[in-house]
Amino acid sequence: MLFNAGVMLPMINFIYPYLQALPAMKDMLLGSSNSADTTNSLVSSISIGLIATAEKVLGDKDAIDHDYQDLGWLPFRKDHVAAATTIMSATVDFALLHESQTLAPVFSDLFDHCLTAVTAAQSFPGLQPELTLKAGVVADKLMRRGVFAALANAIDAAWLDAWHAVSVVISQRQQRPSTSSASIADNTWNEFFSFDFTENINSELFADPDPSVYLLPNELDLLRQSFASALAPIIDTSKILKLPGASPEVNGLYADLMHRQVYMLAQFREGLAQAEAGDAVAGFM
Repeated sequence: MLFNAGVMLPMINFIYPYLQALPAMKDMLLGSSNSADTTNSLVSSISIGLIATAEKVLGDKDAIDHDYQDLGWLPFRKDHVAAATTIMSATVDFALLHESQTLAPVFSDLFDHCLTAVTAAQSFPGLQPELTLKAGVVADKLMRRGVFAALANAIDAAWLDAWHAVSVVISQRQQRPSTSSASIADNTWNEFFSFDFTENINSELFADPDPSVYLLPNELDLLRQSFASALAPIIDTSKILKLPGASPEVNGLYADLMHRQVYMLAQFREGLAQAEAGDAVAGFM
């Protein structure tokens, strides 16, 4: 079917084992009980991930030629190999570009995505978020944006751990009214009463709230630090790359797909660490 659709033979040979293994990967990649939009987003991530992973075929100069070995030394074999290489290269480049424009920003802005997933439930500015969070809120938002289910759930758990650490500080601040917290409340309620519902009903009212409305700068810093620490086991161990009960071959295929997103997560955490180091240096100057 793929061949009849115009997919080049080397690409078919590459993705076919992944397609065969998808039933075993389904729960870890797609999760369960998702909306149609979430499922479509995750399926798109799988498709783009498969094609982008095919870049390793392009790195093997003999792989594509081997796929056309049945042609023997016929004169047009060389032309087939050249055409397949060109088409696969363009297809992989498209997948990498798509990944960089859609999925990579989810990870580069991961902290804000997680924080707004918590605060978005608040209808109007000035209302404090719940200190005790429900598991799955962050995961649902990330899966809607194409993050694989197992990784989204792991990030969700890390966020809950980080939020628990900062919630103690928030609770203490709320129980001890201060000029700064009163000022935040005044500012946010003033924003509410000055809000132009007529002009902004389709934009600002339903946009993700500004996280700074709810947390003081030191609380945001603590949350970032705690989140970075909680993400460490996901990135620094191979647990997330293991598919329970799978054969080594299937586990390797699963790891190929999951590793792409874990790598983006590692880049995000590295960015947090660099920002923290920069702040520390600035503090000594």
